[in-house]
Amino acid sequence: MGKTFGAMAVEKGFITQEALDEALSIQMDELKAQEKARPIGRILLNEGLITMQQVGEVLKALEKWH
Repeated sequence: MGKTFGAMAVEKGFITQEALDEALSIQMDELKAQEKARPIGRILLNEGLITMQQVGEVLKALEKWH
């Protein structure tokens, strides 16, 4: 099983576990409200918790991992 975006972002030191937990909470609220939710990376970006460059670095690292 591969790593998730959130786990990789925490591992790279871009976000804290607390920030990831908050983003996951937002995602769950969106799922309950509308049966679909933004990806974690998009939530973190929209909340100002991660930069676009960091998103790219995490995605690149995940490509290598899978």
